[in-house]
Amino acid sequence: MKLTRKLFSVVGFLALVMSAGQVTADPHTDGLALGKSNLNKLSSKVNNTNAQGMPHYTNNPPQSQNFGSSSLFNVGATRITTCKTAVAGSDKVANQECDAVNFLAKNPEDKVKFPVSPNDPIVKGIGDTINNATGGNVTQQCTTKTTTTPDIYATEVCNEYNLSEAKACTMGQVVEVDADSNYLCNTTHNALQSFDCHRGAVPTILQAPQPFNYSVDQGSNVPTWTSQTFNMNLSVQGTPQSFTLTGYRVDNNGQLLINGAVVYQNIFGEWAGHDIRNSRIVTNSRTGNSSLFDQYNNFLSNYHDDGCNSGCRGEAPNIDITGYIHEGNNEITLVCINANKIGPCSVTIQGIASTPIVVGSVISNGCIDLEAKSR
Repeated sequence: MKLTRKLFSVVGFLALVMSAGQVTADPHTDGLALGKSNLNKLSSKVNNTNAQGMPHYTNNPPQSQNFGSSSLFNVGATRITTCKTAVAGSDKVANQECDAVNFLAKNPEDKVKFPVSPNDPIVKGIGDTINNATGGNVTQQCTTKTTTTPDIYATEVCNEYNLSEAKACTMGQVVEVDADSNYLCNTTHNALQSFDCHRGAVPTILQAPQPFNYSVDQGSNVPTWTSQTFNMNLSVQGTPQSFTLTGYRVDNNGQLLINGAVVYQNIFGEWAGHDIRNSRIVTNSRTGNSSLFDQYNNFLSNYHDDGCNSGCRGEAPNIDITGYIHEGNNEITLVCINANKIGPCSVTIQGIASTPIVVGSVISNGCIDLEAKSR
């Protein structure tokens, strides 16, 4: 019992010393100080340009209907109910909101609980120790005792031997010679070998360049204040050698895609990085303002007539598009977004592809050497 009293006295003394040396942390104050120190630096990055670069940015978010609401309790409760049965889609960014709501709403219920009996040795042992503790003398000092036990080492040697002995054997045929033996010396035996050779005409093939000229204008098929997408085909016979986009005229705005890749465009800055295929223009009958929405119904920007811009007047990009072209059928997609009046919607492509042609033949006999060996 004396040993128990000494042990708890030392533990109590150490706990008293440790608690006296601690400084009560204030996470709230530290967080406020950190936030204020970075407020100016962070707030400068919050602007329309950076916001438009965020995934799923829109000027009219679904939450805007709750702006100015006196209570957000019903909004939160409705969102919890909606996310509880929502099915996650393929867009991981779009799934983040319901993932967070489900975690906060359901996590306390899903935590694994470990019931501990009052008679568990851990609980019972702690209670017995506390209830049976008595006061001790905190002035007693702990002493250090050094015990030296000499290490004992032993060295053992183990040798392994692989004993071998010479063995003699005979390989091959043993020829027994007697008086009636018949010897054959310097005799060559024939052997059969199979070889392939070619004898006949060998064609001479050259790569002949074939010019390609592709030009299309869909301007008459683009009514005013509409967005039209035209999917066309460019058939290339042979291996593409050199293809160039020589002409582009689209009023007011548009994109040119080859096999799904954007090759050239004249668009507003707000549309940069967006796929405007199959987009649509919506006009407000009350205000007369027009807006452009992409094929996923995302709002891109308000739309207006910027006059006859450079794309309307015609441009000669003269850029190399060989890397976008392959042999066979190539999909040419032209997007034309019109405004006040009907304008051009055209592209011109010129190129060269090579096709193999037979220009002659040579008679050859590749079997001469093999025939000589067989004689």
